[in-house]
Amino acid sequence: SDGNMVAFGNLQMMSSRAGWMQAIRIAKDVQGRGHGSEMTKQLEAQCERLGGSHILSSTSEDNVAMQRIFKKFNWGVFATCGSWPQMKIRTAARGKHENGREYLSAVGAGHWQENV
Repeated sequence: SDGNMVAFGNLQMMSSRAGWMQAIRIAKDVQGRGHGSEMTKQLEAQCERLGGSHILSSTSEDNVAMQRIFKKFNWGVFATCGSWPQMKIRTAARGKHENGREYLSAVGAGHWQENV
């Protein structure tokens, strides 16, 4: 690395037991090298360190890379929806990881609406 940030992710605790993972971003020139998986792993670990028993997230229907990561980590789909703010539920899943941590995952479809 040349000292530039290659990955970013955000975890917010929604309650004492539920975390929300969002805004995972990977620099275009290093995508496909496992940084998204590593960021997801680190955010899951942070949620657990903070006392979380489950973590939630969402992504758009066309974000195939993040959907692959959800599948790799055995995150099920609880609901699918369109882009904020006009979201339509399409599919969703909820379940438990082998370690007992619950998850909720959603995939989005739709379009962005300006000036809402």
